[in-house]
Amino acid sequence: MNKEEIEQYNRIYYEAHREERKAYNKNYRKAHKEERKMYVKNYRQAKYENDKRYRQKYPERYQAKNEVSHAVRDGRLIKQPCAMCGNINVEAHHEDYSKPLEVIWLCSDCHKKLHGSRAVSPLEQYRRLTLCT
Repeated sequence: MNKEEIEQYNRIYYEAHREERKAYNKNYRKAHKEERKMYVKNYRQAKYENDKRYRQKYPERYQAKNEVSHAVRDGRLIKQPCAMCGNINVEAHHEDYSKPLEVIWLCSDCHKKLHGSRAVSPLEQYRRLTLCT
């Protein structure tokens, strides 16, 4: 089976067994209520601590991210389609964190491709990828 056939099979199965799955999920949530509460609490705490470590380790990245977020919110910076593929769901890529509003708009896939190899500078990777597409 290829990926599309598996997805189609899963859709048909879940649709045919919708009520059974709803009942199972309801019973599971009821039986594991405290475990789920602890999981969420621990997850939130771990995420908070991880974010705090990131902010402390990379203050310039954090500051640049915030400045871009505020500029987009305030209308000082307008999101553009991905510079490589044209996708409209984009992220800001910084070449230089000391210039936080100078960004290249990339979709997450192209952003991952750009950061795929650190042997070459990100700007050089961007140039190579734009020549290839």
